[in-house]
Amino acid sequence: MRVVVLTSDHLRHLYFAARLAENFEVIQVIAESKAFHPESTYRSPEEQAILDRWFAMRVRAEEEFFGDTARDFQSRATGRIKFIPAGDINSSETIAFLNTLAPDVVTVFGSSLLRRPLLDILGSQAINMHLGLSPFYRGSGTNFWPFYNGELEYVGVTIHKIDAGIDSGSIFHQGRPFIEQGDNPHTIGCKTIIVGTGLMIQTLHELDAGMLQSVPQPTGVGRLYKRKDFGAQEVAVVFQKLQDGLIEQYLMQLPPSPDIIP
Repeated sequence: MRVVVLTSDHLRHLYFAARLAENFEVIQVIAESKAFHPESTYRSPEEQAILDRWFAMRVRAEEEFFGDTARDFQSRATGRIKFIPAGDINSSETIAFLNTLAPDVVTVFGSSLLRRPLLDILGSQAINMHLGLSPFYRGSGTNFWPFYNGELEYVGVTIHKIDAGIDSGSIFHQGRPFIEQGDNPHTIGCKTIIVGTGLMIQTLHELDAGMLQSVPQPTGVGRLYKRKDFGAQEVAVVFQKLQDGLIEQYLMQLPPSPDIIP
């Protein structure tokens, strides 16, 4: 199976590509630079301190979970990784390049929102890894908002078809991370990526064997978050909830999980 990966350029994204390359013929990785730059949202030194602390935690967690695998893959797969600027995933140049590759399937994780005409050429061959449990949490930062809302049972990952909506395509698989004492939002996020990558590999094996099935998402359920919803004030709320024992309370109570597709 010839696989193309549309992703971004952080360690977590290169880890995803590396694990797929261990299991399939990954003929090309297109890694888009991230468009979000938190420093553009700073309105005061206090807000800068909050966001700097938040993203420093993410850097440490991703280095621990993904650093070695991601860098080893990047060093070995130089000719198969094409780095492009933010926003260029939908460019005519990227579309023309994809047309030359003739993949059997295109996997997506962490790129910008795919738009027409790119969606049109992908057709039914594109599968997304969404960090969030659709349809409950869709859009941007969807494993941040369960912390903000005190709903850790909704932290998870969804493997789904890509359609013209936002994380709304039919679902192949969903999963949740194992949360334990000593975790923080970013270690939990990294665990979720590992779970989701395993589910993507399972999904591609099922596709290759002609056994892949999906379940349509219900409509009118859940919440859609946008990048503009995220900022220092929201992060401060999460830090306070963590200080107040959010994870410890969750582990003691373990509320019922939402229905997910195994």
